[in-house]
Amino acid sequence: MRRNGDSRREAGLPVSDPDRILEALQEGRIRRVCMIRASRLGDLLFTLPVLDAFHKRHPGARITFLTNPSGAPLLETHEAVSDLRVLDFRDGRLRGRKGKEAARVLRNDGIELCCPLRPRSSFGEFAKAAGCAFLWPPPKDPPGDRSRHVVRQGLDRFLPLGLPPEAEPPIRVRLRDFEREEAGSFCGDGETPIVLHPGCDETLGFRLRRGVRRRVWPVEHWRALLALCGKEGLPVIVSSGGPGESRWVRRLLAGVRSPFRHVAGLPIRRFAALLDRAGVVVSGDTGPLHLATAVGTPVIGLYGPSPESYTGPWHPGSPAVVLRRALPCSPCQGKHVHCPANVCMEEIRPEEVFRTIRETLDRTLG
Repeated sequence: MRRNGDSRREAGLPVSDPDRILEALQEGRIRRVCMIRASRLGDLLFTLPVLDAFHKRHPGARITFLTNPSGAPLLETHEAVSDLRVLDFRDGRLRGRKGKEAARVLRNDGIELCCPLRPRSSFGEFAKAAGCAFLWPPPKDPPGDRSRHVVRQGLDRFLPLGLPPEAEPPIRVRLRDFEREEAGSFCGDGETPIVLHPGCDETLGFRLRRGVRRRVWPVEHWRALLALCGKEGLPVIVSSGGPGESRWVRRLLAGVRSPFRHVAGLPIRRFAALLDRAGVVVSGDTGPLHLATAVGTPVIGLYGPSPESYTGPWHPGSPAVVLRRALPCSPCQGKHVHCPANVCMEEIRPEEVFRTIRETLDRTLG
């Protein structure tokens, strides 16, 4: 019996040649396209500009998006996504049983082109198992390059498929009206809160030597910032994610006397609606910061080891401020260092962050 992939190759569909793939898209010989990104929240959000740009350039292509359960809700309202396929896997696990399961899904969907939104060597084998062409343009940036934003690098990988080189779509997550209305239940009448998100994946136990956490702003700084906001009577919501992160945040909040509300473990779309309601969101380099940017809320990013040039807020045309210290050792990304303290994060003072909050609210809310 002849497999679907064999019949497609006999029909003249390309395998991995970008020029032939572009020609087939323009001629309508490729209509079913699958994009794949199954990773953390911020990683998924950074791929949405590529999805938007591709859809605008090839509106006749029907796009299936293959992702994992954590990111799938954000794609439910995306106008470029025709079909959403959800499997419990990560990008790097497409070999073995999970890869075979995903490839079978694509074969059954009649996918003709597979586009990994993060290049991995396993994608070539995976696409062949799915019996479809796959995009594998060589990246322009050398391995490990952090001088250009990850979104820009992703867009450049798709330039061979006709994307305009100057295109820089924002990250967008569309909310439904009822979701915005429900977010009001966390706020007082007409209240525009400040949302503080202290946690990230590193608060769950990933540490440097001597117990230093790379991207975590010190606990005492968060407490001091809460006190400054309380002194000025600003409404504050402290947010946290899953159970582990929430336990860490509750310990941080223990003994804080300033008024605040702690919102923990919200489903991702309800959390996005809460961020949409905020006047400003303060966070380190983590998914909620980029989710706030995606719903158009002003953000203040606290950056130490993370290179702003690579994973800073992607905000063409929208307000964002990054606070960091230009130390000789920064940004180190926390790799191969023997830092006795998280100096680059410690030196971002609570008073500076509070002053930036006031300036942001004055600028955006008048």
